[in-house]
Amino acid sequence: METRLGQSKTSTIHSLAQVRGFVASHISSTRMVQFRGEVIGKVRGTADKRWLTLIDGGTALEIEAPSHAFPSKLREGQQLVVTAKPNFDVWRRNPVWKVSDPIAGDRQAAVQILPEVGPLELSRQKVAREFGIRPKPIRNLESIRPTGKIKNVVVICGQDAQVLADFKRGLHESDREHRVSVMAVEAHIQGTRAVDDISSRLKNLKPSDADAVIIIRGGGSYADFAVFDERDLIEAVVRCQVPVITALGHSEHIPVAARAASANFTVPHDAGASIRKENSKRYFDGQPSYANLKNENQRLNAVEKTLRAQARTNERLLDSLKRDLDLERIKHAKSQEQCIVAQKAASEVHQQSYRDYLTIALQSVRLKSLSNGLWWCLWTTLVAILTFSSASLSVGSAVMITVFPALWMLLTFTGGYRGRKIIESQAWRTSSIGEDLRWLRKSLQGASSPRDLRWVLKRRTDIENPGSK
Repeated sequence: METRLGQSKTSTIHSLAQVRGFVASHISSTRMVQFRGEVIGKVRGTADKRWLTLIDGGTALEIEAPSHAFPSKLREGQQLVVTAKPNFDVWRRNPVWKVSDPIAGDRQAAVQILPEVGPLELSRQKVAREFGIRPKPIRNLESIRPTGKIKNVVVICGQDAQVLADFKRGLHESDREHRVSVMAVEAHIQGTRAVDDISSRLKNLKPSDADAVIIIRGGGSYADFAVFDERDLIEAVVRCQVPVITALGHSEHIPVAARAASANFTVPHDAGASIRKENSKRYFDGQPSYANLKNENQRLNAVEKTLRAQARTNERLLDSLKRDLDLERIKHAKSQEQCIVAQKAASEVHQQSYRDYLTIALQSVRLKSLSNGLWWCLWTTLVAILTFSSASLSVGSAVMITVFPALWMLLTFTGGYRGRKIIESQAWRTSSIGEDLRWLRKSLQGASSPRDLRWVLKRRTDIENPGSK
């Protein structure tokens, strides 16, 4: 049948079944072909099979392969080398390239992953870094006219009237009157002229023309979306003076232009519905709506309940802290009283030790003064006897010889007396009792006579009290 169909005359009319059989036979006769491409979009499939799309330049091919044919989890932007043959399905517009199961003993895998990233992904990453584009698109309209409603929009779309109708249906759903003005601008959405056409319309817009500009389309193949990854179009979206919203009808592959826009939605209907819902939340002519007031009242009531619960919790916590503080104060007062009692006891012990040692010091001074005085008295008496008994000395010489020991004896007695007075006056004391006791003990040990002790005490008194005599 295929031969007759191929050799028949042009005027012969064939059935669809004949045409399908002819195309299927020619496609099935194609041998296995090895080609390279870049993964775009998500990998779909079941537990047994996987479907993905490879793109190279402006050409995209659908690949079908068993699950075990993929060596690892695939990501968008990876390059693959695939060995497959076309498979004809009636329900697809383009033939699917089917990867057969790897043959046992075949060293070359049907799907090979290349280490380098594809050129399309490299270009997307470069443009995103250049303009500082976020990694994920924004799904809300909070950044567009936050002080009022979105009343005027410009819609850039192709010649497909159904896409614009879907957008308006979502925008004016359940509204009695059209509260948003829509101005449709036709442009090439795909093809070689799409980048220049869309960019020129974005550059010509001014803030006074519209509150937002929306780029919509009705989906399509991955190759058709390549224009939204072009640098010139992305720059026009970023530099546009009016907020840009995109609704490209594709959820598996998000181009860079959608991430650069102020907001992105999957389909045009969702974009229109989001504008309508956002307008219902905002103020109208400076007055809040009843729904907004009701929601705000409920929110404030919930906040009040939360704050009251927190206040009760804080009061209980404060009472607990007060009780703990009172207990700590009582413990501190008791410990302070015990410390004062211990200090008083220690002070009394030091005072008693000081008094005892001071008594010993006075007795030592008295004994030294008495012993030295008696010794010098005896020495003076002996000198006087020897002097006056000697016939060779005159009376004046004898008196002079006797006067010196007598004066030394008087100094000894007076030194001991003055030393006792200095000790009793306590003018030599410092602030520390222990230091005074150590100094007094050292002075008593180092003084050979009451006179030495008196001079030591007097020198310390002069140092401690410079103004005293």
